[in-house]
Amino acid sequence: MKITKRMKTILSFVPAKGNIFDIGCDHGVIAVNLALNRRCVTAIDIHEKALEKAINLSKEHHVYDQMKFYVQDGIGDISISKEDTLILTGMGGYTIMHILKKQTDGTLIIEAHTDIPLVRKELSKKGFYIKDEKVIFDKKWYVIMKWEKGNISYSEEDYFLGPFCKKNQDYLKYLKSKYQNIYEKSKDKQIKEILDYIEKNTI
Repeated sequence: MKITKRMKTILSFVPAKGNIFDIGCDHGVIAVNLALNRRCVTAIDIHEKALEKAINLSKEHHVYDQMKFYVQDGIGDISISKEDTLILTGMGGYTIMHILKKQTDGTLIIEAHTDIPLVRKELSKKGFYIKDEKVIFDKKWYVIMKWEKGNISYSEEDYFLGPFCKKNQDYLKYLKSKYQNIYEKSKDKQIKEILDYIEKNTI
């Protein structure tokens, strides 16, 4: 079972206690890895064929009996406690926030492919704070965030760049190019302020 650098980072963020819900589990590599470490894991995916892959992988590694599998859109009627962890990776930011619209508890491990500033803003409004955050390059840039309950005030730069990620010079240079392209099309004042911040903080 191949574990990518991205997956290793996600796995490293999972707390040692509580139940785990891998939402949008896809092929199930992360969920099965956690089950192999004797964790109580529920794998969820909206696509039946994706969940079948996760089920087959769990059987291949002899952890099927200790896992639960659901074909459904997001959390559904599952009750999440403050000790539990939700993993949402490989989805767009709007999709993630749609899934979490009623979520008020637990630890959240998130890797959004798009709209990362939106995720940061909305989760902050919901009373979560960024416990940890890592940006890695694994063929492309990925931002992996660990959120817990609590209130911390963030600046606009934190929302756009990440309070931890903005310390990575290579990532800042990547974002500079990305936001420069956006600004050239939109002339958005807020984007210009982010570009000015990046300019001042890159070597």
